[in-house]
Amino acid sequence: MFKKLWIFPLILSMAAFSLTGVAQASKAKADSREVAQEKLDEAALMHINRANKTLRPNRQHVEVVKVGDVYKARFQEVDRATLKTEVHDCKNKRNTKYIGHIIYIENTFESLGKTKAEAMSGNFKQVKSRRMRELVRFDNRGRWVF
Repeated sequence: MFKKLWIFPLILSMAAFSLTGVAQASKAKADSREVAQEKLDEAALMHINRANKTLRPNRQHVEVVKVGDVYKARFQEVDRATLKTEVHDCKNKRNTKYIGHIIYIENTFESLGKTKAEAMSGNFKQVKSRRMRELVRFDNRGRWVF
């Protein structure tokens, strides 16, 4: 009977040891650079969509001002086609493992008209663009923090 009792704790300890090894391997995979890049791409798309909704003036909320005798309608929008992301290693690994860059172009469009309605329904042309680079960090919980 005593021979059987010492086998049970041995089997439990071996199972626990193998489970911690699996957990460590999955954590290492979760913190890998490739996973961080995939998560950054997803976060960047969400960020761009949010920026296009909240940036003022935007396509849904066009700003119209009178300049001399003409009305000028304008709005800003982030170009999704220009979105790029970069992941870099962080030297201070205690709090942050990776630093990410979200790079995109923010365009300003304008239209001119003799009336407000004509300016808002006119042909909008790109008049200005700004190259934006935002820095984000990959925290120890596996999330990108803006």
